[in-house]
Amino acid sequence: MSSDSRQLAAICAIARNEGPYLAEWAVYHRMIGFDDILVYNNESTDETADVLKALQDQNVVRTLDWASTPDGRTQKRAYADGLSRLRPEFQWVAFIDLDEFLYVPGFGNDIQSFLAAHDDRDAIAVNWKLFGTSGRQTRTDGLVTERFTQRADTQHSGNRAVKTLARTDALITPNLHNHDFAQGVVYATVTGEVIPPATGKSETVSHDIICLHHYFTKSREEWDLKVARGRATKPDNHPEKLRREEHFRMHNRNDEVDVSLVQYAPAIKARLAELVLPAAVTPAPLPLAAAPAPLPAATSAAAVVVPSRRSAPGGKTSYSQFAEDLIAETILLRQGVTMEPGGTYLDVGACWPVKYSNTFFYYERGWRGLCIDPQPGFEVEFLDKRPEDICVNVGIADAPGEMDYFAFENPVFNTFDRVRATKLNAIGKGGRTLLSETRVPVRPLQAVIAETIGVDRRIDLVSLDVEGFEQSVLSSLDWEVTRPLLFIIELKSKAVTQSMASDTVRFMRDKGYEAVTVTNQNLFFLNGRK
Repeated sequence: MSSDSRQLAAICAIARNEGPYLAEWAVYHRMIGFDDILVYNNESTDETADVLKALQDQNVVRTLDWASTPDGRTQKRAYADGLSRLRPEFQWVAFIDLDEFLYVPGFGNDIQSFLAAHDDRDAIAVNWKLFGTSGRQTRTDGLVTERFTQRADTQHSGNRAVKTLARTDALITPNLHNHDFAQGVVYATVTGEVIPPATGKSETVSHDIICLHHYFTKSREEWDLKVARGRATKPDNHPEKLRREEHFRMHNRNDEVDVSLVQYAPAIKARLAELVLPAAVTPAPLPLAAAPAPLPAATSAAAVVVPSRRSAPGGKTSYSQFAEDLIAETILLRQGVTMEPGGTYLDVGACWPVKYSNTFFYYERGWRGLCIDPQPGFEVEFLDKRPEDICVNVGIADAPGEMDYFAFENPVFNTFDRVRATKLNAIGKGGRTLLSETRVPVRPLQAVIAETIGVDRRIDLVSLDVEGFEQSVLSSLDWEVTRPLLFIIELKSKAVTQSMASDTVRFMRDKGYEAVTVTNQNLFFLNGRK
């Protein structure tokens, strides 16, 4: 693995009148592991600017305005500017469009796992997977990834086109399909086929490990709007500034049914529901499935996936970042735990009572529990929103005492880790500005449980978000006395493979717990000793 201290991966894109699609596209790519997204707004006249601002304010993307030039190099110049901005902060960059969704089936759809496994590579060519209209004439409700589920045959000539995932240090001048790489860089597909300079195409097509779902046409109505926007890659006086009807016929291929991204719709919509977005781009309500889908066993990186389900009647809402509360519900129900009042949870590193909470879903159903956080004053908002919970303002460690606590502008970054705090403060952006360093009390978790809810109370669910101090917190439990059924533990690994090889997984396995599934940031551990 590289010792590079930069974040792993970002996306660079340019948008013009993509308002209805931006939020889904951005949320999906953050969900699969991209650390940041830079979007250039190219003189949009729809709600694109408002959506981008809302997403930037909520730390989903960063955005810059970008003026058109009449020479057809608008997009290329934006990419060059993006590379100069992203290179100091990120090891890898993907240059993709707003109608392209990166999919990594070979690595549980986790881009960080994929890049960790390909640490020896400098530039990877990713094949298109072209989707047609699926017979749709007009734009309808629903996500792009839900509405379009018919695609071209894998070896269709259009799928030979490639886009690029490359190390920022390997690029000299970015382009659309053909880039100028540093001397000695090998640009090849994941299967090893070298892409000759200035071609932007492979001889064979591979979708099994990584591919780029390209919703080139969408519906006929949406295609016509796309044509009217013109092409940023063509000069104003170019005869193909507006796409020809032939382009539609070439790309409107509906040869095979492909629902591989539909499984992520519930998690995408759950995240979108948490965001404050212009009303015009709020997605339609998600139809509820009749029964939950099976959960995967997280026995290897390839087996790990991130889908969640809004599966039961009643129009459930997720409050977690990636629908962890709904995933936990499915696991608990299969263990015979009902959602009736009376369940108990622990929320360690609770931070907020509702936003990004893994336990508020259960509070609404009559469960009650113990919420712990060292952030001074955190209990004020908790007791307002969740007055029947027990809130304890303390840090958790394997021994009682005091520790240095670093508080940031955005409390989600608060930590006891001085090294992490220093790195975050150096970044500064997105709420990473350090506000204070204070001494706070810390106590073992078992002692706090004993003094509040009592050691005889059955604990159904534990949510643990302690920014790198998982071992210290878990070691402070008396495992012979307290054995919660299910843990949701946030780990800061850059890849699922790292998480599965972590000390936390080994510790939990030693205590009789197995990792049963994973989302973008959290592992779920189920008690195997019943």
